[in-house]
Amino acid sequence: MTKFILPDKITVNLVKPEQQNISVENILIYIKTNARHKNDFHLGPFVSDKNGVITITKKDLNNEVTATYESGLMDYSSIENCFSFVELRLYDQNEIDKMIESRTKVWNSLLKGEKERWTSINHLVDTLKKSNNKHLFLYDSTKRIRADFDGTQNEYEFQLEINKK
Repeated sequence: MTKFILPDKITVNLVKPEQQNISVENILIYIKTNARHKNDFHLGPFVSDKNGVITITKKDLNNEVTATYESGLMDYSSIENCFSFVELRLYDQNEIDKMIESRTKVWNSLLKGEKERWTSINHLVDTLKKSNNKHLFLYDSTKRIRADFDGTQNEYEFQLEINKK
């Protein structure tokens, strides 16, 4: 059984279909784990900077895991019990809209762990509202990155192809 190990750093470069870097800020992605027991983790959002680069640290990942546990401790097994295979995915606009609604009506304060990543719930919600994912030409659910977080690498660098309107 392959052990799940969070990496120290993940870098995702947004690229055009021709594999050229594209500078688009506020593109949101998440990391989906595959649980052996109970529910999968959906860690994020992680946001691109003005250069179209998303940098995720181990601290960011651990904070998202903490927030996930706080949202429903009995709903999740230990993150270490997940399969090592993960996917990094673009949020579609429907997912972003649901998060905005949830974070303004139900979970309207930061969870433990989120407080390390966001200055306030308004900061998080504003980031969701400013997302440029809606400006992607066509959301394609096959546009994802697959990786194995099995401890063989401490750092990962990926390219994620996007189409901009």
